[in-house]
Amino acid sequence: MGYPFRFRNGIYACASEQYVTVPNVGVRGPYAAGIPPIVRGANGRKMIQVEEAVTNALAYSRRQDLWISYNTPIITLNVADPVGGLSACTIEDNDAASQEYIGRNSSLAAGIRVFQIYVKYNNYRYYWHDMSSGDERISTFDFQTDTDGAFPGYVPTYYGHVSLGSWKLLYLMYSDAGAGLRNCCICPARASDLTHQSVTPVGIVTAWEPLVSNINHIPSIITTGSDAVTKAKSEFYFPAAKIPAMLRKRFSYDVMPYWSTAMLASQRYQWQSANVGAGWTQYCYIATDGTLVITDTSHGDYIVTSPITFAPFSLVNLAFDADAGTVTVSGAAGGNGTYTGTAWPAATGDLWWGMGTSAVQQFNGCIGEPIIAWN
Repeated sequence: MGYPFRFRNGIYACASEQYVTVPNVGVRGPYAAGIPPIVRGANGRKMIQVEEAVTNALAYSRRQDLWISYNTPIITLNVADPVGGLSACTIEDNDAASQEYIGRNSSLAAGIRVFQIYVKYNNYRYYWHDMSSGDERISTFDFQTDTDGAFPGYVPTYYGHVSLGSWKLLYLMYSDAGAGLRNCCICPARASDLTHQSVTPVGIVTAWEPLVSNINHIPSIITTGSDAVTKAKSEFYFPAAKIPAMLRKRFSYDVMPYWSTAMLASQRYQWQSANVGAGWTQYCYIATDGTLVITDTSHGDYIVTSPITFAPFSLVNLAFDADAGTVTVSGAAGGNGTYTGTAWPAATGDLWWGMGTSAVQQFNGCIGEPIIAWN
């Protein structure tokens, strides 16, 4: 019988307001700065969000009147949003002769582009794209079949959606060496294809809370004002004095990453880290090739698994046994099983989620409660 270790035994820190996107449930928040964003997932278990600092480059993300209209779509303001407000808007393409859509401009430095927006079904299909200086990346979503797609020749590196009940979070990502203006557009379209149609109305969709950023995970909501806004990093840890001996050697927990192994690119994402001795730190992270690695800054790698694959917002369970030198992965799309390496020393200091370094990025996702420890 394992011992359940609860969030109340830990310490949480974030200097910004936060929201949490919960698959198959909805958007929860806002949580005031310093308040742990603890939510219940679709499985009924509690989760806490941990994320690196993220900037939304799109100013006035909830100013509906700042959307730029193309070919005169019908726009309805003050529509109900997912968090009980009226900051969404409805876009209707009612002209069979020309494609009608809306867009917002932002300026980004060179790097990885992430574009996301929350949308609600009204009718037909919709698409959205980044359109800038001839560098278009277009992803599509069909509400009738709940499927993602992309235009041939304009395919982003990664794209998809997260179901949130009646709303969807849609995202696209790609790498771009150039800096400058980015035009994030959304266009309703009829289900048969994505060009302008010979029927009226062509399509209607409700949109809310766009985000544009230079990161390689799907971030939580960041509401902006007159300028870009950076949400402060969030961290969670158990202080050494509150960690029972069993939690230092044999324990398991669920994680819900806001990224997939296909998004890793040049980054390594931390699952957890711990101070284990004078001047050295132990890490568990996912490497750029999808392998899970347990290592420390003094002794090197203790275990390297086969590549693990999972989609964003998947619920994956990790079980560790320091004395046996094993880690067991379950719930992933691929790479599940028990892996054996070399026994590693039990941590003697604090146990962290979200302590990113120059070598290993922060976790970026949710950790599940309880954390189960065994003797």
